[in-house]
Parts: sequence; C-alpha cells; structure tokens
Amino acid sequence: MGSAAWQQVWPHWTWFALVTAVLLTAGYLVVVGPLRRRFPRSAPVSLGVRAAFVAGMAVYALAFASPIDYVGDTYLFSVHMIQHMLEVSVMTPLLIIGIPDWLMQWALSWRPWERVMMAGTHPVAALVGFDAVFDGFHFPLLYDLTLTNDTFHVVEHVLFFIGAWFVWWRILSRIPQIPRLTPGWRLLYLFFAFDGMMPPAILIFMWNRPLYWPYVHAARIFGIGPVADQRLGALIMLMFMVVSYGAAAVKAFIEYDMAGWYE
Repeated sequence: MGSAAWQQVWPHWTWFALVTAVLLTAGYLVVVGPLRRRFPRSAPVSLGVRAAFVAGMAVYALAFASPIDYVGDTYLFSVHMIQHMLEVSVMTPLLIIGIPDWLMQWALSWRPWERVMMAGTHPVAALVGFDAVFDGFHFPLLYDLTLTNDTFHVVEHVLFFIGAWFVWWRILSRIPQIPRLTPGWRLLYLFFAFDGMMPPAILIFMWNRPLYWPYVHAARIFGIGPVADQRLGALIMLMFMVVSYGAAAVKAFIEYDMAGWYE
C-alpha cells in the first residue's frame, strides 16, 4: 500500500463513533465519580475497574472510529475481521469488567432489564444465541448485505455486541443475581464458546474461492488477493478466540480446586 493509498485511507475517521466514545466515557466517569453517592449501596470504584471501562471505549473507538472501519468495509475482509473480533473478544469483556457491581445491581432493579439479563445470560441461551448470530452473519449472502447496506451493517454490530455481552457475563460476573459460573463449569462453557465459533473460521480458511464478492471487486492493497485475504481473516478470528477464551480458561483453571478430583 503506497503513500497515495495511505493518504486516501487515513482521512476516513468516523467522527460520530469517536464523539460517542468520548461522551460515554465522560458520562461513565461522572457516574462513578461525583454522582456515585446518589446510587444505593455504592462504593468507591477502583482505578483498575475504571481503566477497564476506559480501555473498552478506546477499543470501540479503534474499531469503529478509526480508518479500520473504512478499510474493512471497502478493501479487506481481514481488516473487517479485526473489527469484529475487537468488538466481541476485547471491547465487550473490558466494558463488563468496568461496570461496578452496585451500578449493575441498580440497573437490575428495573424488572424488564432484570428479565432480559436473566434470560439472555442463561448459559445455553447465551452460547446458542451468540453463535447463531456470529456464525450466521458470516454466510456470504448476509455478509455481502452488511457491506452494501449501512442499516443492516449497524444491526449486525448491535447483535454482535448483545450476543457477546450475554456470553461474557457468565464468565466475568461479580453480582449474585447473575453469578459467575463455577470454575469447572466455566471451563466447559468456554470450550463450547470456542467450539461454536470454529465452523465459520474453518470454512473461510479452507474455501479456495472468494466468498465475499464486494472484496473481489475492491482495489487490491498490500498486494493480497481475495482468497489470501479471507484466509488471513480466518486466522485472525482464530487468534483472537485463542487469546481471549484461552486467557479466561487459564484463569478458571487456576481457580479450580484440583483436590476435587480426589474426593
């Protein structure tokens, strides 16, 4: 990709997403700071929890406000896959970690939200729902539609976030209403979470013809053809899955009481 191409790509920032990230971050810091005492049973929020939320919003800005969004939509499937995986494997868990317990418990006092969270975070519903959305949107017909219809594209990312939100709550929760799975069950849950995302990654990697036609007709940058590009995208998907789910599995394994095997 030459300097002329960089000059063409670099100005493509999505200012709406960038402003959204700044406003949400500012609102969060106000709520957990000056306004905290207005919430029942609130407690000071640690620097680590605040940093997790801010980092999550920074990842959101990187994925949706930076030129990554433009390059992924216009030129390269692999860059679009970076955006997808940043959203579901990095941004979403960071945001969940960054929500104080008392703030989520306050939100759950609203019965409709409590019902949605209880239903959506049921382990089977969370895994089946997310895999159906994530895997389904990588079928060529739906994927091509996201690249040619902005509204449908927004719907796709909203559904990705909702699905990932429900999946990660059972892994990261710190509230009694939606308890974190015990370490043993969490390992099994993470296995199925990883396994459910494997079909699109394997099929995309193994397919020896272009799957997504908008990229076939796109200008070639970085000297990579459409088949090599989609295989790189599949590897990126697998890499993010291994790192994110693998880190959660290592943590669950460390927490696991090995003495339980001998009782």
